[in-house]
Amino acid sequence: MRLQLDWSELTEVLRVHTDAVEGRARAEGALYKEQARTEQLEKEIRGLNARIDNVSREMGRLATVPGTSEGMSQARVNEMLIKVCGAMANKEKIMAIKLVREYTQCGLKEAKDIVEGTTARVSGW
Repeated sequence: MRLQLDWSELTEVLRVHTDAVEGRARAEGALYKEQARTEQLEKEIRGLNARIDNVSREMGRLATVPGTSEGMSQARVNEMLIKVCGAMANKEKIMAIKLVREYTQCGLKEAKDIVEGTTARVSGW
């Protein structure tokens, strides 16, 4: 048995096949882009997790600054840590120094040394 197609039928078969191939290529391209974006987001998340770990370590270190443990409640220490780290994250170094001085009653040089030491150890600040 011989299959006979006229020109219009053959054209239609080729069009359907071409559409299917192009659709698959678009889907594969979209999938590739989505995979690349996912990999980029995973990389950014790993970087943010590393920064969070650094901030957590520094917050622990700031909690041991002279003056923070004597006469201050844990809630006040936590309040200080959040404010100081927030100021540092916003690149507000002078505000961070003022906050350290306010909460710890330490001198300007000591507060500056604390903030600068913390800034140097926390990448991205």
